[in-house]
Amino acid sequence: MALVRMSFWGSSSDYTILDVTAIALGARITFPSNRRFRVYGVGGGGLYFSTLQLPGTFLGIPGTYEENKDTSFGYYAGGGLEFEFKKPRLGAIPLWIVFGLDYRYWSAKASYPDFGIRDADIGGHFFGASVGFYMRHFRRRGR
Repeated sequence: MALVRMSFWGSSSDYTILDVTAIALGARITFPSNRRFRVYGVGGGGLYFSTLQLPGTFLGIPGTYEENKDTSFGYYAGGGLEFEFKKPRLGAIPLWIVFGLDYRYWSAKASYPDFGIRDADIGGHFFGASVGFYMRHFRRRGR
């Protein structure tokens, strides 16, 4: 392993870096769909690209001792709440503002043979808050 060979000339960090990027496709179901307060559920799956790195230095120059990459299939599920209200108009079109709270759970497994790791869970939990703006135009009947 590179750590043993290079330990005399350099040093390793006491942490590792895990970087995960996903390309996913999913669906969202909203209840009720025509109210200002909404509850929704989401779910889907996709490809998860991950890189595990062990940073360090060699002769005072920062670098990476080991790096493994993995591509795996994973899924996500979650839900949230949204509350929308109308603010002043933007010209003739009403402007709506939406506040939301969101939770997602991602599940994916990856293997990094240079680190001796097989089927590691690289998923996790996400909690978020959002503010969104959109325009909606309603046609009046009888005109």
